[in-house]
Amino acid sequence: MFSGTILALDLSAKNTGVAEGRPGSIPRLYSEPFKTRDGDEERRTHGHCLKWIAERIAVSRPDVIVVEAQLDTLLQNSIKSVRLIAGLHGVINAASWNKGIRQVDLKVYDIRKHFLGSGRIPGVKGEAVKRLVRARCYDLGWEPPNLDAADAAAVFALASWQLAPDAGVPPIHASWWRDKLPQKKMTWGGDA
Repeated sequence: MFSGTILALDLSAKNTGVAEGRPGSIPRLYSEPFKTRDGDEERRTHGHCLKWIAERIAVSRPDVIVVEAQLDTLLQNSIKSVRLIAGLHGVINAASWNKGIRQVDLKVYDIRKHFLGSGRIPGVKGEAVKRLVRARCYDLGWEPPNLDAADAAAVFALASWQLAPDAGVPPIHASWWRDKLPQKKMTWGGDA
């Protein structure tokens, strides 16, 4: 059974979510801002990511780096955003290859299905989904400092279960999220 360290990332130029730990442990959750506003934004953002990942690899020595693959969502963004995110993926991929660290990309749909019980929750998108992910973290006793770290926790949960099913976070029942959504007030007939 896998007992190594996982570095799970929810890549974003603005604020990348990070989860570090071993299957069965409470991961260390935080976020790292890569985007800068001065000079050549794209090069500085990728350069900051490169510096950060080199330091993380040296300090935490992960056995596997797991990244939320965002190819399906990238198509909805501007060219500038696509270049920033694709570049971040390239930096992480190159750094992991350079140090001989296994890298795994997980699909957003699979992460949400495992962590929330459904890959697509009808009528729930964007920030509302992220709040559900954070609520699930709290149910597990994990305390992400923000929504980006919560997303990385979901990546960590699926990766830990895939690598060490006996120690990782098992998939949740498909109806879990229903109790977490705000209830709409029903009106009947002339009641308002």
